[in-house]
Amino acid sequence: MKNYFYLQGTVDAAVKHRTDMDFAFILGVRSADVTDDDEASKIVYQTGGLENFIDDFGNTLTYTAGSLDMAKIDEILKLLETENAPAEVMFISGIDLNLEWDTLMKAQNDNSGMRFDQFGAGSSQARAVEFGFSSVHKGNHTIHKHPARFMNYNPVTVADYAGTGFFIPLDKVSRRSASGGSEEVDSIRLRFKSNGVHNRFEEHWTMGKEITRRDSIEYHHLTETGPEYSQLNQYIKLETA
Repeated sequence: MKNYFYLQGTVDAAVKHRTDMDFAFILGVRSADVTDDDEASKIVYQTGGLENFIDDFGNTLTYTAGSLDMAKIDEILKLLETENAPAEVMFISGIDLNLEWDTLMKAQNDNSGMRFDQFGAGSSQARAVEFGFSSVHKGNHTIHKHPARFMNYNPVTVADYAGTGFFIPLDKVSRRSASGGSEEVDSIRLRFKSNGVHNRFEEHWTMGKEITRRDSIEYHHLTETGPEYSQLNQYIKLETA
């Protein structure tokens, strides 16, 4: 018989670690003035995430919660055009902005002749109505929406990021390769050490196993990686006023 609580604990640890990684990549705040809990003389250098870089080098727009409209979408598209952003743009957001975006896009189709009440007619399996919009094309840009679950994760404080979103251009940039030539890489990417067999993107191990009346084991996760961004002038943060 498998120990359910042990298995559940390892899964919970893995999910939390990956959520913490997402949080650091997007919402982490650069810092060099935090000290180790056990040794005050040791400085802990914290990872700076995408929001940190947008605040320094990108663009920030605001909207009134509950009142997102097409005029604001046009403002975003005009700013992307002004900054010479590529055609493809990823949009990640918290739950409130995600739902408000879908409601706005549905409203644009209410008088388009789409019969939502006829979806799946004659098939009980297909009666689900799709109100979500994963991609929207307007002007010269296609925006691909992705609801970011880590932005709704309780320890992150849902109220802070539920109405926030980030527009991230999806482009290729040239850089010098290890061989001295040039290569094209994604404008947003992660870097980590790897030798082709083993890498440090995510490591985990166990130690400290103790079997008494209550079995216990230490389960560790370690990630040594960092995000890398290019053309930050094209990135946009959208937040509530």
